[in-house]
Amino acid sequence: MTSDDRSVAPRSRSGVACRASTIVPKRTLDFIIGRTGAVPAPGVTVAGRQIRAAIDAVFWAMQTQEEGRRTLPRLRFAEPLGPLCRISPVPLSAESLRKLSPILDCAENWLLVDARGQLCGVAPYPTAGLGIGATSRGEIVVVDWTGKVTALLQAGEWHHVDGSRTNIALLLRRVFEPSSFKQSFSLASLLLDFALWAKHHERGAAFVVAPDADQLELRCSVGVEDFPALPELEAGYSAQDCDTPSLLATEAHTDRYKAAARVVGAGCGVDGATVLAWPPLQLVGFGAKLPFETVDLEVLAGEVPVGGPAGGFRKVRLKELGGMRHQSAAGLVSRHREATVVTVSQDGAISMFAWLPADGCVVALRNIDRYLAAESLRLQR
Repeated sequence: MTSDDRSVAPRSRSGVACRASTIVPKRTLDFIIGRTGAVPAPGVTVAGRQIRAAIDAVFWAMQTQEEGRRTLPRLRFAEPLGPLCRISPVPLSAESLRKLSPILDCAENWLLVDARGQLCGVAPYPTAGLGIGATSRGEIVVVDWTGKVTALLQAGEWHHVDGSRTNIALLLRRVFEPSSFKQSFSLASLLLDFALWAKHHERGAAFVVAPDADQLELRCSVGVEDFPALPELEAGYSAQDCDTPSLLATEAHTDRYKAAARVVGAGCGVDGATVLAWPPLQLVGFGAKLPFETVDLEVLAGEVPVGGPAGGFRKVRLKELGGMRHQSAAGLVSRHREATVVTVSQDGAISMFAWLPADGCVVALRNIDRYLAAESLRLQR
């Protein structure tokens, strides 16, 4: 361990020791600079000490409230050029972030930090430059100039993600057949958006989709007779190239997305799984009980690996996957191989389960939420 890695554990406002929350290990700092230094923000060169200071200010600001609302800062190292709003320079600190936090009630707004490390303006997302933001679940996200996640502080541990939906596409190419990849990716993207909604509202959830939902033999406590917004939204997803950003940021489909997400995403609060049929995408119902799997299956588990999406797959026994929700999801896919299941754990981790024909087993893609961390910043309010 180098001198950069050693430090005293910081304490929250309540005086409780916090594990590695504001301290950025040298390895993580080098990783962040390596991923963001190639295309710096206009007029701003970000030094390691500035990154550390900004993360420290964001962390301590997260421990505070402004007018009864939790402070969730979002920063970009960039100058307020052109039509962007320039403010009188304010020293970057937890207190200044708390006072300015109402500006961030609009999810598109980011506070700008200049070369001297002072708050200097307000800009809509995206803006060129290294970004640091806090999510509603207490994570700290570092994004590069394109909005791609480079590092994530989650549950006291730093993760090198280097992830985006483009990287998710590479992961899913390992799972879905090439002949149907575009359609399958569109469906997976939509399910992940619903899962992101559940994560934001701090709910555990499961979303199950299959060509013939009746064959799953799942009984929903609440059935749905008709929901036209969902097939309309699916058509919009399918019309896109598989590597484009989520419709969450696409203006033309905002109304459709909100209508679908408010119902499907919020419906995850009903105890049990949300069941959908596809194609075409239809909402079948809420509150389905997934049977607990008693057979100890072998599952191909893929973690979000350090440094990118390549590799990271290994065979595990079913009991190693996690709790009942994960084991039930894997068991359902093993019995109904056309089904896809997306789960959201109580701690916010998002996983996807599907059948992998090439290996003849269930594949579990775990911790996908780390790839979606930058997009979760848009759901703050």
